[in-house]
Amino acid sequence: MDDLSRYLNNFSFAGTTKESYAHVLKQLFFEIGDLESFTPDQFLVFINRENWGSCYRWVAYNVVRGFIRWRYG
Repeated sequence: MDDLSRYLNNFSFAGTTKESYAHVLKQLFFEIGDLESFTPDQFLVFINRENWGSCYRWVAYNVVRGFIRWRYG
């Protein structure tokens, strides 16, 4: 089981929440790759996309922070 699956299964999220979180995190993994070298500047660029509205940016902001906290402590 990969980190994404473990993270999503670690909490009792609703199905739609899991889908949204998975979408954001898959994009993050695809674009950034190694999160150990993920910088604050990259984080800001990632969440401030023009095609994401303010609500989805808030979701992305929180899920990325939560995942990094869960994964790296």
